[in-house]
Amino acid sequence: MSGYSLSDDSTSLGKWTFPDTSISGGEYIIVWADKDSGQNGLHAVFKLDSDGEQIFLSNPDGVI
Repeated sequence: MSGYSLSDDSTSLGKWTFPDTSISGGEYIIVWADKDSGQNGLHAVFKLDSDGEQIFLSNPDGVI
């Protein structure tokens, strides 16, 4: 996952980039979209709207 990014804005795909992170097939990781980097775990620098919102995963080249 290193170099991949998450965003809630299709015009700014690199809002939050995964740190040096890897997962194997069948595994998962939790990323909290809550702007709370003071807690343990992976916390994105944006919040998702409670009314519903899209989230974008893009590779290091910016391709969704």
